Amino acid sequence: MGEAQETPDQTESGTDRDEVEQLRRALGGSREIGVAIGIVMITHGIGQEAAVAWLKRQSNESNVKLRDLCAELVREASQLPPA
Repeated sequence: MGEAQETPDQTESGTDRDEVEQLRRALGGSREIGVAIGIVMITHGIGQEAAVAWLKRQSNESNVKLRDLCAELVREASQLPPA
């Protein structure tokens, strides 16, 4: 009987925080994917759809999640000296 129970407000705020964190991660991943698409477009001289297909193919062939592949590509590109 002495156990504290969460009120609906506490549960909702915890859920809201979880949702906000998930949205932040998704948005960050989405940005990195968009940047990676641009990098592939410029590097290979191809359009957006072809760049997406190229990234998906690389992801499948290397058995790496697309968002992880894109994050690595963006990290590597950000380490290059300015042109």
